Amino acid sequence: MKPITAGEVRTNLPTNPQPDGDHKAFSIVDALAPIPNFPEVKGYNPYKMNGEISGYESFAMKFVDSMSPQETFAIKQQIDAQKQIFGVESYSEFKFVMSAWVLSIIIGVLLISFLFRKFLR
Repeated sequence: MKPITAGEVRTNLPTNPQPDGDHKAFSIVDALAPIPNFPEVKGYNPYKMNGEISGYESFAMKFVDSMSPQETFAIKQQIDAQKQIFGVESYSEFKFVMSAWVLSIIIGVLLISFLFRKFLR
């Protein structure tokens, strides 16, 4: 592009950011599905590998059973889905949100059943 001269005005047109090619939108299934089994790597420990769980320290308990880098990556993907779908920032917060959802569903079913019985009489 040529340099701008004193009397010239150029418009600065905004451009859309390029989307990530390998990133897909997460769904509730991604956040709640169990982690598949991967082949075990002897001597693998995600806590001893430098930077393996960096950024996921508040979810460190989820990496206890990780026996391979593939399993660690799958756990990270699930954590990212939980953060995006449920808006949680730690494993205990995720457990609290899930407990609250289950409790509200149980209370809703009980209220509907009580009201249904009352209207039938």
